[in-house]
Amino acid sequence: MIKLTKLRLINWHYFTNTTVDIENITFLTGANGTGKSTIIDALQTVLLGDTTGRNFNKAANEKTGRTLNGYLRGEISETKDGNVVSLRPGRFTTYIALEFADTKKKTQFTLGIVFDCFSDGHDDRHFFYLNTGFPSNNFTNKDLLDANSSPRPLTYKEFSRFVSENYKSDEAKFFDSNEQYRQFLKTIFGNLPDKYFSLFKKSVSFVPISDISKFITEFVCDVQYKVDIVPMQKNIEQYRLLETESLRIQDKISLLKDIHEAYENYHNISTDMASFNYIHARANLEYAKRQLGDYESKVEEHRQRLDYLARQVALIDDQIRELNAEKQDYFAKKTSSSGFSLSNELSQKKANFERQIAALKVSQQNILRELKNYADSLSRQAVDFLSAFKNINLDRLGIDDRDKDELSEFSEFSNEIYDEFNSLSKACDEQSVDVLSLEHLQQEMDSYKSKGYSIYTKLEQYLYNLSNKKTELAVQLKSVHSGAKPFGPRYKQVVDDLQSRLCSRHPDAYVKKFCDLVDVNDPNWATAIESCIGGNRFYVFVNPSYYNEAQRILKDLINVYDFNGVNIVDSTKVIEFMNEHPAREDSCAFLVDSKDEGAQAYSDYLLGKTKKCANFEEARESGNGLCADCTGYRGFATWYPKRVTSLFLGTRVSQGSVEGIHDEYVSIDEKISLLSSLVEKITPLTMMAIMSSNEARTYRDDLNEVENVPALEENVRRLAEQMKEGALSSVKEIDDKIHAIDEDIASLNQQKEQFTAEKGEHTSEIRRIQNEVIPEKQMAVKAGEQTISAFDPKAVEEFYLPRYDKLASTMDVSQIAEEANRLFARAQSKQKSLRDNLMKTRSAYVTKYNLSYDTTDESSNETFDKELDSLSNVLLPQYTEKIAQAHANAIKEFKDDFIYKLRSLITTVQSQIKELNDALSDVRFGRDRYRFTVEPNKDYIDYYNMMMDPLLLSAGDAEDVFMEKYKDLMNQLFSLISDAQDSTSTNKEAILANIEKFTDYRTYLNFDLLVKRGTDDNAVESSLARTFKRQSGGETQTPFYISILASFAQLYRVTQDSDTLRLVIFDEAFSKMDGVRIKEAVSLLRSFGLQGLISTPAEKLRDLAKLVDEALVAIHDEKHRMSYLDLYEDKRKKIGEIKADMIQEETKAVATDDNTSNSNS
Repeated sequence: MIKLTKLRLINWHYFTNTTVDIENITFLTGANGTGKSTIIDALQTVLLGDTTGRNFNKAANEKTGRTLNGYLRGEISETKDGNVVSLRPGRFTTYIALEFADTKKKTQFTLGIVFDCFSDGHDDRHFFYLNTGFPSNNFTNKDLLDANSSPRPLTYKEFSRFVSENYKSDEAKFFDSNEQYRQFLKTIFGNLPDKYFSLFKKSVSFVPISDISKFITEFVCDVQYKVDIVPMQKNIEQYRLLETESLRIQDKISLLKDIHEAYENYHNISTDMASFNYIHARANLEYAKRQLGDYESKVEEHRQRLDYLARQVALIDDQIRELNAEKQDYFAKKTSSSGFSLSNELSQKKANFERQIAALKVSQQNILRELKNYADSLSRQAVDFLSAFKNINLDRLGIDDRDKDELSEFSEFSNEIYDEFNSLSKACDEQSVDVLSLEHLQQEMDSYKSKGYSIYTKLEQYLYNLSNKKTELAVQLKSVHSGAKPFGPRYKQVVDDLQSRLCSRHPDAYVKKFCDLVDVNDPNWATAIESCIGGNRFYVFVNPSYYNEAQRILKDLINVYDFNGVNIVDSTKVIEFMNEHPAREDSCAFLVDSKDEGAQAYSDYLLGKTKKCANFEEARESGNGLCADCTGYRGFATWYPKRVTSLFLGTRVSQGSVEGIHDEYVSIDEKISLLSSLVEKITPLTMMAIMSSNEARTYRDDLNEVENVPALEENVRRLAEQMKEGALSSVKEIDDKIHAIDEDIASLNQQKEQFTAEKGEHTSEIRRIQNEVIPEKQMAVKAGEQTISAFDPKAVEEFYLPRYDKLASTMDVSQIAEEANRLFARAQSKQKSLRDNLMKTRSAYVTKYNLSYDTTDESSNETFDKELDSLSNVLLPQYTEKIAQAHANAIKEFKDDFIYKLRSLITTVQSQIKELNDALSDVRFGRDRYRFTVEPNKDYIDYYNMMMDPLLLSAGDAEDVFMEKYKDLMNQLFSLISDAQDSTSTNKEAILANIEKFTDYRTYLNFDLLVKRGTDDNAVESSLARTFKRQSGGETQTPFYISILASFAQLYRVTQDSDTLRLVIFDEAFSKMDGVRIKEAVSLLRSFGLQGLISTPAEKLRDLAKLVDEALVAIHDEKHRMSYLDLYEDKRKKIGEIKADMIQEETKAVATDDNTSNSNS
């Protein structure tokens, strides 16, 4: 066996020069602070090859702050200024050397470390090995002393030179690194495993047991707790990266589908609007065609009547010829009579005048009938409008003052039109029409219709806008009833997109509305304050550090949404400004409160110069004041801020805001009703036929000719008188016959004149229709056909025409046009919302994925659809296949590596526990016998059974059986330890905790220590894990010593008679044990064949002195600032002398040489 026999310390804290022998069982004691742990820490440094100092004074169970440098320099205190006071601030050399004896080989060897320490704080250290005991110079310069030298330790160079001069190359060794030295330790100590280092540390740094399971896994078992999953990370990471990318692709596909749907909806509504335009145009075209056809049919009807009249006239002409022939016979008789020539001439003139009179009267009747129709139609239209208009209060319509004036003027114009055309109607009845006024009346009709159409168009626009506003208010009402403020849709879209884009770049970014950050502290002033602030209440605040970036984003959004109602307040600047120019104390600013510094500063800026006034007189005197009734004085003039209807200021929705929106909704609904009644009355005017300028001129000329009728009638009367005077009795009889014939002819001519007059009417109407109406209707048809031809033929055939035909099956063309207008207006309102949604959805996508796609193209969605097709049909299937393969690879490696390693750890622990129990099977501690147990943790029994299933070790088909059997369980465990990538911070913490837990073999096991008290067969084992907290201190320390000693016995292979180290060191040992237990512990130590160095409190001295081979007492000499070891003098059994060479002789020399002796090195 290999035993530690001697310790040598030079310049190790207070131990400046100490050499001490170590026996088989050595007891180290002394008062607190005398250096017991200092000795233990020196031994650990050499025995473990550890210069980190992490295990120094661990038995104290506290962070003492002891460091290697502190031991070397001899740090003893610290000044008020924080400067360290040390024994050795200059240059010096430190040695820790251990001498060992190999009892089997009858040889000695030395292990140690030398430190050359320098005044600048650094040191040069080297572990070394000698195949002898301590050298004769005891690591000092005594062989080099001359008359001018003082005793001191050898420097490293001096010691190295000494070794090279006195040892062969295989008899001594200096080590280049701690690791090289540690490997050598395992060999020189009997080919020990790595467990030696961990077990040795555990024994030295033992702390009271508080957890049996932790004690067993840390002190008893020498197994790495966790399975390192780093080797699996490549496949897991590849799988997770693919899965993450797949999720990213799926997210993009989802967003692109939303974009596709938004575009389809927008495209469909645009198609609907185009179809409504087509339907309207088609209805107008068909209406124009129908009118043209109607007028062409009228022309044909007039022509057919003309043909009939011509035949009737021809028949009458035949009859007249026959009568004239008969009359000629009488004329022949008459011609021979006197007075015939004069009578004939007069008769012809009279007949000619009568024909002219008849034609003019027929023409007059036709013209008067047409004029009366025009007059009555226009009069009715004017009356209908006036009857609707007189019941309407213009101030309640919600229209501009200019349009109010136009409506009032149109009302007056309607009165004038009614008076004029009502008079015209009466004049037509009385045949007293003023011919000179016809052109003026035509111009009035045209002007009235034009003004009516202009007003109709404006009222329709007001109706459209109010309908949209009504819809918006309905949404706002629903919103405020649910607790949200009634922001407009475009305002919300701009603010939401600004927040989205800013947060995509900076997760901590915020966008806060000014109106949400402030409260008006006096409800009576709420409306006045909001009216005064106006649109500024909708401004927003962002993180000051992101202000410039937010401004650039907002600029783009304003262009996208064509909305400039949002601005960003520069909180940094406004706070600085208000710090230098605070609000006046009597200002309205003190009516507004905010917890946000920027919002408070901005409200102070807006209101800080406006005085809070009780009345207008006070506001006027202030020069800039506001009253609660929303009146004020500013800039040397009265001031009436535009009164708001909805209240937005406040950290929550106000009741006033709800009531304001409701009142506005009711008001708009009333306006819509009033406007609709006006539009209904004015619509027929826009479609009414009016007299053309050509008609007016024709009527004027024809009526002027009618004025000649009285003169013509006078001529007829005069000729009749002349004819009476010219009659002669000789021809009287013939004339009577001729007269009878003339009467017949006259009757026939009267019929002919009627027919001729009617022919004139029809001819005139044909001329009017052909020259005026038909060209106008033909132009309308041509314009309609041109409009129709502009539509896409394919769209017309597939979409527009079927819709038109469907409407045409149930409606007249005039109704179809009105229906198309109504549908178009409704679609136009919906189109804006759908367009905004499309732009918002596109913008969100390109912002989230940092793309440069054009989001404003309304004509096509090709870019986004191509990407959707590529992702859906190409990339995603590829990733799905790769994910499946990567998952299969990861699961297989998970099984082959992770689960197998866990199984190996568990089986190793079970084996170590079994070996330890075998070592403890014949060991008693008094009447007690101990046994360790390891069982599956029932909470994770499924995982345990999977790991321990023999199928895990199988290959081929059996492996497939294992994979299928535990597929779900493996996937579950795999997910628990492999989902940390790309998780949220909260989830990531939970997953990392899972990794910490489920990669640790201890999770799947329960450990216990059983004790059987008594020697008879009826003795019962009890669990220390369950009764541990009820045990005494000695009872809790006993299992530790038993376990550690058994573990060292295994480690050192004591039962195999191996030539190994046998040393065990306990610091602060047996503190909780009574004398009986201490005796049993030392006896157990001897029975295991181990060498023990036991540091224990002084009160245990008498219990241990009789049991050990040597008792050393650590003594501190404060006067000389040094510590040393001495034998315990009250010992009753013979022990070997302590080898403490030069303790008295060299102590002073070495101590005083700390600062000076190395100057020669």
